[in-house]
Amino acid sequence: MTKLIIVPGEIKTLKNDTRVRILCQVIDYVVPLLTVDKIPTIQGNSEAITINIHDLLNEVAFECLQIGSLVEIEGFWNSGELLPFVIEEINGSNFKFENLEVLSSISNLSNISKRKRFS
Repeated sequence: MTKLIIVPGEIKTLKNDTRVRILCQVIDYVVPLLTVDKIPTIQGNSEAITINIHDLLNEVAFECLQIGSLVEIEGFWNSGELLPFVIEEINGSNFKFENLEVLSSISNLSNISKRKRFS
C-alpha cells in the first residue's frame, strides 16, 4: 500500500521499505538535491526534507524543479532515505480548503491487511 504524505517531515516516522507518495512544494533545488516542504494551504508543522534526485535528472521535467512548484514524489522510504522513482508536477487547484480535509483523512489511513481481524 502506498502511504500518502501531505507533510513531508512526517516521512521520518515511517518504517523502512514503505512506498510513499508525497504531495509537496519545491522550496530549493541545487543539483542533485531537491528540498520540499508542505503545500502552504495544508495545516501542520512545516518541516522540509531534502531528496537526492540524481538518478531521475534525465526524467524530471524542468517545471518540477522550479521553486514554488507543486509536485508529487513517489518513492520508497528506506533506512532514513527517500529513494524516488517518479516526480511529477501537480495541479494546485486540488488543494482548495474544501479538499484539504479529505487529503488529511486519506493520509491517516493504514493498511487494512495489517490490522487484527475480529472473529
